[in-house]
Amino acid sequence: MSSAREDVLAAIKNILITANVAGGRVYRTRQESIVTLPATNVEPVAAKVGQPVIGREDQMLQAAVNVFASGDTPDNAADATLDVVITTVTGNPTLGIGNSVQVSTEYEIGWDFSDFDIVRATVIFNISIRTAL
Repeated sequence: MSSAREDVLAAIKNILITANVAGGRVYRTRQESIVTLPATNVEPVAAKVGQPVIGREDQMLQAAVNVFASGDTPDNAADATLDVVITTVTGNPTLGIGNSVQVSTEYEIGWDFSDFDIVRATVIFNISIRTAL
């Protein structure tokens, strides 16, 4: 049995694959170097679990989608893929797994240029999850 967190992360991966984001190069975990760009990776950032109330538990999951890209202008190399990721995830507020999941329309984006040839843009989504105890 998978956890609610893993169900949400798998759902994000599935909707990104269905939308053909990055040509379908969407990974749940990265175990080797990404050769073909652009590519994306879905991973958890943090989870905050609330006090259980009347047979349910609420948590706020921060999930990251990393976009790896390269281009002549690193600052905007990931922009096209990033736009599709944001539109796809925020456009599916329940991620196709039911009303117990709700994606916030607010998100945060960060960029990493430490690898001179590849930019990593990370969008962090806030997702509330309600589970029965």
